[in-house]
Amino acid sequence: MAPGAGGFLAAGGGEVLGCVGYRPDGDRTLTLNKLATLPQARRLGVGRALVREVEHVARMGGYGRVLLAVSQFNLDVLPFYDRLGYTVTDEPYAHAHPDSPAPVVLIKSLLSPSPPVGEGRGGGACDPRSRPVSTEET
Repeated sequence: MAPGAGGFLAAGGGEVLGCVGYRPDGDRTLTLNKLATLPQARRLGVGRALVREVEHVARMGGYGRVLLAVSQFNLDVLPFYDRLGYTVTDEPYAHAHPDSPAPVVLIKSLLSPSPPVGEGRGGGACDPRSRPVSTEET
């Protein structure tokens, strides 16, 4: 792993429900990668909580934005990221595989404060501050 890289696991009921990774990409960007949740954990806020944890790491590390790439084979997740405040950009993805279709790159600026969970875009039942699932740094 690169210096400053890490990840989180979401656990509940004695099993891992989801995971996410992150890595620094330059001085101002933290890249979110490999977000995954078990099918039975979807729509419960697990993915949202994991993304919020990465955003918290980015803020605490002084990064101005979080970047992620969505495979052309997984475009159904775009509305999820839109609800969390991510927007599509034409910025290239430095880690794209040259033999695969170019991914959709999304960015969220962290320079303005996020609305509290439950207000504005992306609010809902899972407030990471209440820890409905435990997250452990890996």
